[in-house]
Amino acid sequence: MEENPRVEENVRAQTNTPSPIEAPVPPRPSSNLRVLMLSAFTLALGWSSFSRFLSPLLRDSGLDIVRIGLFYAVWSGIGAVAAPAGGILADTFGRRPVLIAGRALSLMGWATVVLWRSPVGLFVGAAIMGFGWISGSAVKALIAESAADGKRASAFAATGSLDNLASVLGPLAVGLLSDRLGLRPVLFIMLVPYFGGVLVTTRVRETLVRGHGTANTPSAWSTGIRYLASADGRGSLVMGGIWILTGFLMGLTQPLWGLYVLDRYGVGYAGVGSLSSAVALGATLGQVLGGRLADRLGYARLMVASLICTASLWLFMPLMPSAGLFTLLVAFSNFLGWAAAPCWEALSAETARRHVRGAVSGIHTGMMSIGTAIGGGALGLLYRPQTILPFVALAVNDVTMLALVLLGMRLGLRGFGRRPQDWSDEAPS
Repeated sequence: MEENPRVEENVRAQTNTPSPIEAPVPPRPSSNLRVLMLSAFTLALGWSSFSRFLSPLLRDSGLDIVRIGLFYAVWSGIGAVAAPAGGILADTFGRRPVLIAGRALSLMGWATVVLWRSPVGLFVGAAIMGFGWISGSAVKALIAESAADGKRASAFAATGSLDNLASVLGPLAVGLLSDRLGLRPVLFIMLVPYFGGVLVTTRVRETLVRGHGTANTPSAWSTGIRYLASADGRGSLVMGGIWILTGFLMGLTQPLWGLYVLDRYGVGYAGVGSLSSAVALGATLGQVLGGRLADRLGYARLMVASLICTASLWLFMPLMPSAGLFTLLVAFSNFLGWAAAPCWEALSAETARRHVRGAVSGIHTGMMSIGTAIGGGALGLLYRPQTILPFVALAVNDVTMLALVLLGMRLGLRGFGRRPQDWSDEAPS
């Protein structure tokens, strides 16, 4: 007996099941990766210089450790709202316009923090930078959709390696110049390469085909939430927990490094720059090695190996007697951690099918922002009573992430297996 197409469509509408007849998969222009890699390098040359010296800049502006943590919490808290919204916008209007808008907002926030020295101006800048998080899911989707099948980790690794290479050069130059010219004017000058990166971003080509994605549904947000709650989306749900913990790590370490080496070892801005460059160099070497390994060995397996190593290294860092040894250990830890860093992005993309990838990526970025806000807010509570406490918290954080990855592997959730191609990329029929 022949099925009635209208009845079948009504059933699909009631069950929120995507139609199997969709627009063709958008092309993956290799030129897009080249443009994204160039923009990543140029943007990072400026942004790494700003972010690595942000906590010393805030302290020079008169904020104590508690208000510095609050600054990061405001930045990330607004980002927690903006990021999921950015995922929906990326699926509705396209990845490219959302990416450009987010990076322009980050530029405006940076300029506000550098030029407006009052506490009010600093927190206004934090809020604007938080809205810049709308671009997070757009850039992830662009990289994932511009990469060849089974090569997403390599694409994220290549882009991230250039990002980290720029992070080697920028902070080192800023540290040396700031000891002579002052920190604030040097950070203002570093706005120039970031602005150049925004201009390069305008050359990115759109990868979203109109009519292909969650924009066809009444609510892209609810579609992403429903996917996470479905059996097929359990891998994305577990990955969301991992992103919260990743955000906590980022929120705690970003302001921690500069303040810790200044307070513990008494180094100047050049010392902060040297630490930042060493950290970025370790990350760059790790990503160069890890991208190809991840595509061959499996994302989850490489994440497990990395987390086992880094969880123990956090506890050794406060025991280092000199700034040089501390820097070497942090660089080595970043090498091990960033060797698996492409797996976070690639596994996150693999856990979601294409028709909900933008929305799910936005939700994941929002979860990371929540974790970053918690980590930034926890800085003052942990650092003020005992400077070793942040490192203990980071070790516990990595162990918890390790447990979630092992859980995903044990349950055989989508994306957590050895071969990414084991899961279909398209909406279920």
